[in-house]
Amino acid sequence: MGGGSRFPGGGPRRAPRGKGADERLARSRASVTSFRRVRPTYVGTIPRHCSKVERRHRESPKNRRGTSVASVRGHDPPDPRPIVLVTDPIPAPRPYPPLHAHGRSVTGYHAVNEDSFLVDEVAGCFAVADGVGGAPAGELASQAVIDGLDANSGPGTLIERGHRMLRAARAEVMDRATGRSRGMASTLACLVVEGTRALVLHAGDSRVYRLRHGTLALLTEDHTVRNELLREGENADWLDDRAGGSLTRCIGSFPVPHHRGAVMAVVDARPGDRFLVCTDGLTKVVPHQVIANTLANNRVEGGVLELLAEASRRVARDDVTVVVVEVR
Repeated sequence: MGGGSRFPGGGPRRAPRGKGADERLARSRASVTSFRRVRPTYVGTIPRHCSKVERRHRESPKNRRGTSVASVRGHDPPDPRPIVLVTDPIPAPRPYPPLHAHGRSVTGYHAVNEDSFLVDEVAGCFAVADGVGGAPAGELASQAVIDGLDANSGPGTLIERGHRMLRAARAEVMDRATGRSRGMASTLACLVVEGTRALVLHAGDSRVYRLRHGTLALLTEDHTVRNELLREGENADWLDDRAGGSLTRCIGSFPVPHHRGAVMAVVDARPGDRFLVCTDGLTKVVPHQVIANTLANNRVEGGVLELLAEASRRVARDDVTVVVVEVR
């Protein structure tokens, strides 16, 4: 090769001459210049708080959105799509409630059912109330107690919730005790479950039981004249059923002899435990062991129905209300 030429054929390669050649060369240079100056545009910005890995991923060419090489070469640009950024934490799916409960009430041998009950799995609150026999408007009293509990079973510690619920239940009864309803009263058996603990609120002869490993334990004591005498070591055999069953504690608008208010107690709650909250219409006719076997051998709903059926077979004359709670 002569003359130090770098191109085959001798001599340096020259640009084509002529008007047409000059125009083609100018267009070629313009296209190259415009191609080099194009910068991709973005719809949205990358937040500064993104991690380096996330920023590198979003800045990579294959993840860019907006003007691209295709738009420079004469093709239609892609549709701009906004970059959607989720900066708020995504809430975890809500777990199934750790409690499963069911309740039902049947009317006894009279026209009006004076029992009321509450089943609230979200708040963990379960209760029964029985209008005091012989007092006016027993059905109104029991419903007032339940309404007061239901409206005040919100946040707080177990003890705080218990005090607030009891105050609200009594206030609700007092507010409704007007005219012919003056003097109305009701029993109360309430269970509030929170984690591994449960609060028992109790006044009267409605009861709360706990079934654990096949053993049924009574968590309350009947607040009756007979039981008061027995606790004091005195003889109660001379009392008839009516006098011995008179209540010493209740939630009502009339003074009760030796009335000291409702009782609160904290017990433990474990997975697999079953609690029974019921009125005395059940416990007067169905023996303790039958209740235990029924709760142990049935599911929650089936246990409620079987207890009511057992009370009916034993000719329960009073209203019967049953709430069964299972801790999962």
